[in-house]
Amino acid sequence: MRTSPLTILVILISGACIDPFHLNVGVNSKLLAVDGMITTASGPYSVKLVWSSNVGDIQAQAVPVVGATVTLFDDQGLAEKLSYRDSGVYQTSTNGIQGLAGRTYHIEIATSDGQSYSSTPEYLAPPGTIDSLYFEFKYGESIVNGLPVPADGFNIYVNAKGNSTQSIMRWNWQGTFKVFAHPELTYGALIMPRPYNPLPCSGYVCIDPNLLKCFAVRPVRPCECCICYVKEYQDVPFLSDNLFGGNTFEKYQIAFIPFTARNFYEKYYLQVQQFTLNTNTYQFWKLVKSQITGSTNLFQPPIAVIKGNIVSTSGSTSALGIFSACGVAQKKIWIYRNDVPYTFSDPLIRDDCHVVDPSSTSQIPPFWN
Repeated sequence: MRTSPLTILVILISGACIDPFHLNVGVNSKLLAVDGMITTASGPYSVKLVWSSNVGDIQAQAVPVVGATVTLFDDQGLAEKLSYRDSGVYQTSTNGIQGLAGRTYHIEIATSDGQSYSSTPEYLAPPGTIDSLYFEFKYGESIVNGLPVPADGFNIYVNAKGNSTQSIMRWNWQGTFKVFAHPELTYGALIMPRPYNPLPCSGYVCIDPNLLKCFAVRPVRPCECCICYVKEYQDVPFLSDNLFGGNTFEKYQIAFIPFTARNFYEKYYLQVQQFTLNTNTYQFWKLVKSQITGSTNLFQPPIAVIKGNIVSTSGSTSALGIFSACGVAQKKIWIYRNDVPYTFSDPLIRDDCHVVDPSSTSQIPPFWN
């Protein structure tokens, strides 16, 4: 049977943090794709389940799995059934099982069509440490994951250590920045000069009652769509390159934040997580990284299947993905506007700030002020 392209949304889950990676893999039939994690950080923990689907030569869409039973087990006889939340995400309770270093964990899945799956047991290693997290502005071009990025921006470095027995790492980052828009300056009719047509959420109205000649506006109520906060995530896994030794990382680059005037209107919040991996989990993410970076090369064939550690226990259906157990260390920093080594003008966004990015929200993050 001819394979068709499948886009699988691999979700990096830690607590409530969900970061998307898009993978193209060849498949012959509907597959269950699994991604979940338990860590030494406080729960709840999540497992994402989606079905693949084939639509000929058109890019396929992953379909959330509903009605499944997902149960988390440890090696001490504890078990917890996860609750369904939304979009294929199943989650432990806040007061449920907590990840403890030295324990072994796995999940079992039963889908509504009678299929059953299990992850191979994963040992949860003690976390390492992030001793410092810092940045350095880079002009023109930076090397990220071995590939050149032709942009000014900030190289992000860690000084870090593994634990006493394991030092294979994956770093995950999430950024948040503030944007300021001018929805009162949206244009109206296509005549010259173009008049304004302020959006209702802007809180502005035209001074001239003839809206076809609205060349001045005034505020009548607070703006509801001028300020938004945007989240962004890494698009390629950052892995350590010390599979066969080395426990210390000095000035180790784990991220690159490209500079744009929009992203540094005020300041940029960066949160980094450092996961201690076992060898099997490391190899899984190495394949994911190879698939993503290789897709930039027209002559690089896609990896056929990145299977991970999910196996079918009913014997009739395959599965993709991984449920991992990782020690985790976390650190955060702020990068301020004046850390950019030159002056720049703010972009003029003539729209509702929520359209800047799908993750835009007008709700102030709890860590912002």
